[in-house]
Amino acid sequence: MKKEVSVIIPTKNNGDILEKCLSSIKNLDYPKDKIEVIIVDGHSKDATVEIAKKYGCRILYEDIGTRGGACNVGVRNAEGKFIAFTDADCVVPKDWLTNLIINCFKPKNP
Repeated sequence: MKKEVSVIIPTKNNGDILEKCLSSIKNLDYPKDKIEVIIVDGHSKDATVEIAKKYGCRILYEDIGTRGGACNVGVRNAEGKFIAFTDADCVVPKDWLTNLIINCFKPKNP
């Protein structure tokens, strides 16, 4: 089943901070079955990939060596109707996706 939202996180050697980010995503007030989390890794040499696997993330790799390149890899492989980006050093608020979807895509009253 296709997901509604793809959350893309470009990263490289962020094992020391990634767990806080993924924990905050896990605790979102958004339906879990509608979210896919994609880690686009720049071939980390630390525990980044193992941590991402622990949280059930899709793992993709990029060889360009830039954040923009990693984001492009994530977008090309995303299944979600909507794409959301965050970074490995971010802790997102519980209502992050709910507010994003409601505020950006809810029809405006004239």
